[in-house]
Amino acid sequence: MGTGECEERVMRDNGRRAGGAMERLGAASGVLWFLLIMIGNEMSTDGTSDNARPSGEQILADLRRSSESTTATVGLILELLGFAALLVFLGYLSWVLRRGDGERSWLPGTALVAGITMIAIKLGSAAPIFAAMLRKDEISPELARTLVDINSGAFWISWLPFAVLVAATAGAALRTGLVARPVAWVGLALGVVGVVPGVSVAVAMSDYGAVPFLLSAVWLAVLSGVLAVRGPRRSSVIRAERVAVPV
Repeated sequence: MGTGECEERVMRDNGRRAGGAMERLGAASGVLWFLLIMIGNEMSTDGTSDNARPSGEQILADLRRSSESTTATVGLILELLGFAALLVFLGYLSWVLRRGDGERSWLPGTALVAGITMIAIKLGSAAPIFAAMLRKDEISPELARTLVDINSGAFWISWLPFAVLVAATAGAALRTGLVARPVAWVGLALGVVGVVPGVSVAVAMSDYGAVPFLLSAVWLAVLSGVLAVRGPRRSSVIRAERVAVPV
């Protein structure tokens, strides 16, 4: 083997390793999203009222306490970084689903649009809280409660696109063999069930209204972990290669 061929082979192997590292980084960003939002939420709500329906006075007191708390500030930053990680994971997920599907289905595109919509709603819902914290010494308890209720309402609305994201991802995974079929079927079931509290205020306000959303978040994190550790199943890669072969 000549020197030129050796150099070319080394460059090709380095490229594969770099591509593999980037692929695993994209896959692992879903786990990072889950950890950041869970830890961040726990920190940002530290010391606030546990009452499901706090009064305006309680909310105003919590806002003042949170604005002066370093723990709460760090928690909020972690949550925002978590959604940045989710954007990265959505990009990876769309790529890996399209690679396995050979662009023969609308499911990967639906998952991407639903995920971006969910993130847009969640980030937009932070605006009323920022306004309330900025004007915490000027607003009335009634206005503080209204601003927090807007934030809570946006959180509920985000359940619907999140359910579509999970269902479409699971459906595409079933088509492509991205992960083991039981894992994909669980995701599809959670996505379908998650639509119910996403469209019904009565169900969402019940004691178990948030359960489908939380379980779906766990499922997405598990999917991310599986793809980061084991990568897509070989069957999905083989299927993509067959589609790419000209007939």
